[in-house]
Amino acid sequence: MSRSRSRRVSAVRQAQSGRVHDVLISAGKDSYTVDLAVGKKLIMQANAYQAAAQSARLFLLRAVRSLVVEERVGLVVELGSGYPCEPNVHAVADAAGGARTLYIDNNATVSTHGRALLLDTARVHFTQADLTDPDPVVAAIAELSEPGVPVCICLSAVAEFLPDPATVVKAISTGLPQGSYAVLSHVTSDVHRTVLSRATKIYREHGIGFHPRTRPEIAEILSGWDLLSPGLVPAHHWRPDPATDRAHAAAQRWMLPEPETEICCYGAVAKLP
Repeated sequence: MSRSRSRRVSAVRQAQSGRVHDVLISAGKDSYTVDLAVGKKLIMQANAYQAAAQSARLFLLRAVRSLVVEERVGLVVELGSGYPCEPNVHAVADAAGGARTLYIDNNATVSTHGRALLLDTARVHFTQADLTDPDPVVAAIAELSEPGVPVCICLSAVAEFLPDPATVVKAISTGLPQGSYAVLSHVTSDVHRTVLSRATKIYREHGIGFHPRTRPEIAEILSGWDLLSPGLVPAHHWRPDPATDRAHAAAQRWMLPEPETEICCYGAVAKLP
């Protein structure tokens, strides 16, 4: 790390949810000191939450591949994308069928970092926008959409940091082509309640709002959408693909959960009627 980079890392005093998430899923090599501190607290005091974050990531990659291959999705939009993380969504989307990817994040540091890493990738785009201000988000998606070609919006490790994710999804969906899809993962308070209470406390102590929700509350986020089989299920139960999951997990040296393991995260894919 350069001396100037080191000074910037030490100078940032406010943790940010996307950078903390990077600590949970990829060791936080690009996160700041304050984010590393929060992430390490979560790992030490709420380890089941880290397992949920990793399971959510694997679910996201499975869902993207499934939609590009089976539903001919032409544009994958990762909302609140955070730092690029191997294996990246755009790599999975491109390999599955040449789909383009649009990353959207509101954090200037994340956006700058993402653009720098993805400069040489023609089928990948990065936009800085706030999900709670949907008009720029809708405009960015519309600019890259093709008539009659479905779009997939992804909210992975994002909705639990929004006070009203259902309103966000509804607003963004108004600009999507008919027959588009949503991929949603969400931390739940249905299991590991003590762990989630610790995680909530840690986040809030560092100025980050965190909202684990029950299964009915999470289902409400996709109200008006048609759920694809198997519905809203624990993230590691959504169309598991052990061989692919192992390969993706190996890239970050994660341990795959056993099927019977309780994971405090649900996943679902839904179609816009």
